[in-house]
Amino acid sequence: MRVGETFTRPPFDGFYVTWADLARPSYDCPDVACILAGDWRDEGHFDVCPVSWHELAWHGVHVRGPRLEDVEIWTDRQALMAYSHRNLAEYWAPSLEQLKAAVPDRLDEFEPWIVPWFVTGVPRLHHVLATGRLTSKDGAAHHAVAVFGERWRPLVAEALAYRATGELTAAYDGDTARLAADVVEFSSLALDAGLALDPRT
Repeated sequence: MRVGETFTRPPFDGFYVTWADLARPSYDCPDVACILAGDWRDEGHFDVCPVSWHELAWHGVHVRGPRLEDVEIWTDRQALMAYSHRNLAEYWAPSLEQLKAAVPDRLDEFEPWIVPWFVTGVPRLHHVLATGRLTSKDGAAHHAVAVFGERWRPLVAEALAYRATGELTAAYDGDTARLAADVVEFSSLALDAGLALDPRT
């Protein structure tokens, strides 16, 4: 709680598991205490998923206690790929449809955080499915330009700027309609490309 009170942005989120929980598949983990958007939950499953287990196993940072290489942490690349593909289909596809429906008539409600949420979130999963490796949201932004082309560099720059400063740049000259349209077009492109990848390979 002290960390969350000291560093209020971004919210300190996470969950509490045992060594035994980490040694078994994430989908076998029971509900656990967690923090979501800075709010404490006595029980929940927020971020208890293959991605979290693999992040810890592959990119964890040791702070105290046993070294990570001495701890058994479950990993299964196929489970990670399947989860990522399902996440695209079950979360991002419906979310994008909602955005498409809202954009034409409610541009005044287009929030800037939507830009990095979609522009880094969707290609992050595409990266997993294309490479079998995890990447950060910033890494996903660079992946987006490398895979989908220079056409999207200004949009990706906006996403990175907002992540770094909490503000958009002047690249779109306040043209919310054009910015929203680019978010939708790029996200649709990256989503379709990700869904077309076979998670079994």
